[in-house]
Amino acid sequence: MKNLIANIILFSILLVSCDCGIDKKELLFTDNELKNFSSFTVGDTIVYLSNQGNADTLVVQEISPTIKEFNIKCGFLRVQPSNSKSIHILNHPTHKYPYSHWETDSTAAIKDYQLFMSMNITPNPREVDMILSFKNFLFMYGDYQDFKIEKDTFIGKYGLKSFYRFPHSYPERMKDSTYINEILWAPEEGLFAYTNLKGEIFIKN
Repeated sequence: MKNLIANIILFSILLVSCDCGIDKKELLFTDNELKNFSSFTVGDTIVYLSNQGNADTLVVQEISPTIKEFNIKCGFLRVQPSNSKSIHILNHPTHKYPYSHWETDSTAAIKDYQLFMSMNITPNPREVDMILSFKNFLFMYGDYQDFKIEKDTFIGKYGLKSFYRFPHSYPERMKDSTYINEILWAPEEGLFAYTNLKGEIFIKN
C-alpha cells in the first residue's frame, strides 16, 4: 500500500514538473514576422480600387498586443504553449462573411468584426502558421514562406523587391466569379492587391 501511494505521488510530481525542453525565445515573434503588422493602425481606413471601376474599403478595428512574457506549464499533460497576434477589420460595405466573429463585451455590445490576419507560433520545433481572411478569401498555411516571390515587381504604384502571392486554400469553395482567388501581400505594405475569378484586380489606393 505504501509503495502504491509513493508511486502515485511520484507520478503526480512528474505530471507537473518534468522538463519542458522549450526555449521561451522560440515563442517570440521576430522583427521580420512583426513587419507583417507594421503597416496597420487601429482606425485606419484602407481603400482598394479595381481596374473595372469598383472600390472596396476596410477599417482596422483591433490589433492584438505583442506578447513577450510567457508562463510555460510543464508536465506530461501540459497544454502546448503558443503565441499569436491578429488583426480584425470591418469591411465596407458591411457583409457577414464566414470568418467574422461575434463578441459581447462588458457593455453587452455586439461586435461584428472580421478576422483579417493572424500569425501563431508553436515551439519545439518552432513553427509559424499564418491565416489571411478577407471577404470570401481564406489562406491557411503552416509555412507561408513557401509563397514568397523574390523579384523586382511593379504593381500599380508599388515597386517591390519581394512579396507573397497567397492562393485561396479551398478553391473548391469558390462559388462564382466574385470570389477572391489570390492575395498579394508585402510585410511593409500588408494587403496591397488582390484578384477575383473574373479577372478584376484591386490595388491599394
